[in-house]
Amino acid sequence: MKRALLVGIDYYENFQQLYGCANDAAAVHPLLQRNEDGGPNLDCRLASAKDAATQVSRDRLKEMIRELLSGGAEFALLYFAGHGAPTDGGVALVTSDGTDGTPGVTFSEILAAINKSSVAEVTVILDCCFSGGATTIEALNTASRTSVMDCPCSRRAATTKSRWRPPKAEANSPHTWRAR
Repeated sequence: MKRALLVGIDYYENFQQLYGCANDAAAVHPLLQRNEDGGPNLDCRLASAKDAATQVSRDRLKEMIRELLSGGAEFALLYFAGHGAPTDGGVALVTSDGTDGTPGVTFSEILAAINKSSVAEVTVILDCCFSGGATTIEALNTASRTSVMDCPCSRRAATTKSRWRPPKAEANSPHTWRAR
């Protein structure tokens, strides 16, 4: 079995609201759930926080990560789009209930869960500020079956300065990307 947890957080109680992270996670969902031929690919779970009613708390995110990494899977993918916060030598994935003192789930906590897991291969995609901090954590050296891809905000800022514009979805395909 192959699993994916797709998290997009726009709503925050104590941090600036974001616009688009929940949509990003939703757009990735159909791309990972089915192969090109329509056959099943990853068993995807989507968690989108667009408002207070759908918020993703620290406890909820930790529980979903625990479920993602539970037995029975040979591959797991964690996708996170939202705020990232710097921590001592790493990054925290900021949750809807995050505070300055406890912004969310630290990447060190995620790596500890990965290292305890029996899942053979784990891929983590971080689309948040300070995501590069996830590649500097000492614990990453012991997570040999983990791949980390970061999409730091600085790349988005560099892209925004060019003539590229956010894509509009095609009429029948909410996940089609194109430049104007």
